[in-house]
Amino acid sequence: MKTSKARWLIFVFMLGCLSLRSHAQGHDEAARALATKVMQAMGGRENWEKTTELAFDFVVESEGKEVTRRSHVWNRATNSYALNWKGNQDGKMYRIEFSDIYQKTGQVWIDDQIPPDSTRQQLLERGYALFINDTYWLIMPFKLFDPGVKLHEAPVENKNGVAYRVLHVSFENVGLTPGDQYWLWIDPASFRIQGWRYKLQSNHEGAYLWENYQSFGAVTLPLRRVTEDGKRAIWFDKVRVNSGK
Repeated sequence: MKTSKARWLIFVFMLGCLSLRSHAQGHDEAARALATKVMQAMGGRENWEKTTELAFDFVVESEGKEVTRRSHVWNRATNSYALNWKGNQDGKMYRIEFSDIYQKTGQVWIDDQIPPDSTRQQLLERGYALFINDTYWLIMPFKLFDPGVKLHEAPVENKNGVAYRVLHVSFENVGLTPGDQYWLWIDPASFRIQGWRYKLQSNHEGAYLWENYQSFGAVTLPLRRVTEDGKRAIWFDKVRVNSGK
C-alpha cells in the first residue's frame, strides 16, 4: 500500500512538473511566434541571411543639431568591416579597416597616420563596440533569435489609442552588456515595431519611437528613431543593402 501511494505521489508530482514546463514553453513559444511575425514584417530572416553587404551612416541629433556621424561598411560574406568617424572632442578623423570584425583584426589610422600598437589595439576594441552598438540600432529585429537572447511577451501597452503587443528582450550572459533589457512596442496589425523602451546594464533608461520604414530589395528597415519629446534622434543615412543575388 505504501509503495502504491508513493508511486501515485511521484506520478502526480511529475504531472505537475510537466504542466509547469508546458506552460513555460507555451509562453516562450508565443513570444517566438510574435518575434517571427516581427521579422517577417521586415522581410524575413531568410532574406536577411542572403544579405552580403550593409552600409550606412549612424547619425545622432540633439535639439536638431547633428552631434555624431559614423560611417559603416560591412561585408557580411568576408566579415571585413570599415568604420570612419570624426572625434567629437579632438576633431580627429578615425578610420578602422577590420580584416575580420569578429576577430578584431585590422588596421587603424588617426588623421591618416598609423598610431602605436597600444593605441591601435584600444581603437580596434572601440571599433568593435561601435559595430555592435550601431548595427544593433539598425537591424535589431533580425537579431531576435541570436544565441543567448531571451524572449517573453509582456502585457499590452496602450499608447495613442493603440494597444501595442510588447515583446520583452533580455540576454543570457552574451554580448558586451548582457544586463540590457528592451521592450518592443509592436503594431498588432502590421507587426512592425513602432518603438522601444529600454533599461541598460548601466541603469540608463530611455524610449524611442521608430519611424521612416523603407525597403531595400526584400529587406525593410526603419531609418529613424526619435524620443517621445522629439529632442533627440538617431537616424540612418546613405543606407545600402546588397544580397548575393
